[in-house]
Amino acid sequence: MERYQTIIKTIIFLLLLIAAASLYHYRDLLTEENIRAFIDSQGFLAPLIFIAIYSIAPVVFFPNVILTLIGGALFGLFYGSIYVLIGCTIGSTLAFLTGRYLAQKWVEENAQGQIGKIKEGIDKHGWKFVAFTRLFPFFPFTILNFVFGLTKIPALSYAITSFIFMSPLVIFYVYLGKKAMELSLQHLN
Repeated sequence: MERYQTIIKTIIFLLLLIAAASLYHYRDLLTEENIRAFIDSQGFLAPLIFIAIYSIAPVVFFPNVILTLIGGALFGLFYGSIYVLIGCTIGSTLAFLTGRYLAQKWVEENAQGQIGKIKEGIDKHGWKFVAFTRLFPFFPFTILNFVFGLTKIPALSYAITSFIFMSPLVIFYVYLGKKAMELSLQHLN
């Protein structure tokens, strides 16, 4: 498993390096107007593609923060927040269902003894426990999606609670992504 994680991290690093070099090389073309024109040219598919990618990310352990920032950069605060919340809710629910029905043994092996505490928290506080973990970014979001699948919380309660209580952090990170894009475009041009 550790070797697999190292390979994934190396691939992500190389992709980011290639993306950075490409951005630098084509910086004259990276204007807000050109970016907006590209998004607009994709029509209704642009948000759907973004939501689909975001929905898969939690299941394959891709960092949600990166996609959230990208959502803000591409779609702005209002639409970016909506698209990220939809994608993030679908993705976290897919990871939840994967943990519940497909990967129980793997989750138990990789949760490092935290399952008992989480099950106890869910048994004692129900959806409120999920809400608390969603409000604060110091909980490991991705693995928690899988671990929550091993608890007794109903999937619908989990999805609704996640959607509502992820909203403040999503809006914050989308805003950061929007501002980062604006600052980057100012410095590139």
